[in-house]
Amino acid sequence: MVLAAGELAALQAAAALLLDKTADIQRNSGSTFVLGQPQENWASILGDPPTLVPAGLAGPSQALLQMYSTFIGTQQARIVKFTYGQDVQSQDRVVIDGETYTVHVLLSERSYPTLTRVLATRMVN
Repeated sequence: MVLAAGELAALQAAAALLLDKTADIQRNSGSTFVLGQPQENWASILGDPPTLVPAGLAGPSQALLQMYSTFIGTQQARIVKFTYGQDVQSQDRVVIDGETYTVHVLLSERSYPTLTRVLATRMVN
């Protein structure tokens, strides 16, 4: 059964209602060198000050953890969800509730796309 465009849009809108957090997405705009050391320049892709976007967090499955163990290592992994079509890329940083996550993998849907999902790890200080 194939969904009409309007039906898929309705599913995406319903899924977006489940996102119970807000996030700032940051991207490295390039490294500069200060005293011979690289200095990363992280800036919000959502403006200054950033306009926060709806987001949600979920724990990844064991299978997903095993599949991407080289990216995750011993870090705390989460699936971060955004409204469908949100601009987010590998190596972006996502700040949710004061916690910073690094995006490692964009996850694709197995059927109809309702949310943009990424696998990210929490940066521990």
